[in-house]
Amino acid sequence: MKMKNVLFNSLLIFFIGISTSFILHGDETPHGGIVVHAINGYNIEKVKGIKSLAKQILDKSFNPRLIPKMSDEEAIIYLSQLRQIGRWSAEMILLFTYNRSNIWPIQDIGLLRGISKNYKKKYLPPESYVKLLNKRFSPYCSVATWYLWRSIDPEPIQY
Repeated sequence: MKMKNVLFNSLLIFFIGISTSFILHGDETPHGGIVVHAINGYNIEKVKGIKSLAKQILDKSFNPRLIPKMSDEEAIIYLSQLRQIGRWSAEMILLFTYNRSNIWPIQDIGLLRGISKNYKKKYLPPESYVKLLNKRFSPYCSVATWYLWRSIDPEPIQY
């Protein structure tokens, strides 16, 4: 079966950095799909999550084309229903795959470290302060997140 859904491919590549056809046809390999993936450095649970995503797209129980029409919170909840995807992963998908402008990943260690460093707060910063910054930076929390990340890791990034 040939998948031409660009969004689907980008989600899979984002999750583990390999192509759709490798995942969908892994079971046809002489060494057995999941075992081959695990040997190649991909944990079995992650591979099962990716295969589950492929099945859900094929049976139409998950439709990534709905995500752009959803609010950030709706999209986080929708993505979090997928195997191996929690709130933090859903936020990273919205931030990097969908380029959402107002993502404030409060479970992200880098964000919390950046807040602590730049606002002279202890690590972990108080939840009330993190919420205050969320309101202050909205609707551009994604930009603020990126700058806070950069402040704790000044090495240039190659895109």
